[in-house]
Amino acid sequence: AIEYLLWRGRKNIYYLGREETIEARDMRKALEASGLPLNHIETSFFPSKPAFANYYDALKTALRSGIRPDALFTHCDLSAVQVCRCAADFGLKVPGDLAVIGHGNNDFSEFMLPPVASLEGLADEVAENVCDMLVNRLLNPDSPKRSATVKAKFIKRASAG
Repeated sequence: AIEYLLWRGRKNIYYLGREETIEARDMRKALEASGLPLNHIETSFFPSKPAFANYYDALKTALRSGIRPDALFTHCDLSAVQVCRCAADFGLKVPGDLAVIGHGNNDFSEFMLPPVASLEGLADEVAENVCDMLVNRLLNPDSPKRSATVKAKFIKRASAG
């Protein structure tokens, strides 16, 4: 997804969410690999509200302070919907002024206006790896620790441009 945004000319890419999440860590790695810093808008300063409205509030505060990302990744697709609404309330066009990518590839994402691009975490593959490692550890307690990497799949939709 980072490569796609760079190809589309996006350079001011932000992550909107809590800094300590796995998604933020992965975003930092991907941006650093592309030679870009992790620009971050923290959401933990805003009280949680129904439907992740704290993402709306965090972006609203950032936009009012003069921060102008041209691409934004969020923790989940529901927060990406809040971002699209906030952008519209500020007169920004998605994806013209701001590309938005969520996470999770939820069923509703393709039905939003614009349809929300997403990173699909491939939960089944993650669960399979975890189960395999757990069974191996139970059967072979002295075996070396293992790790596995599952790459997210980019689901390109209109919000990404």
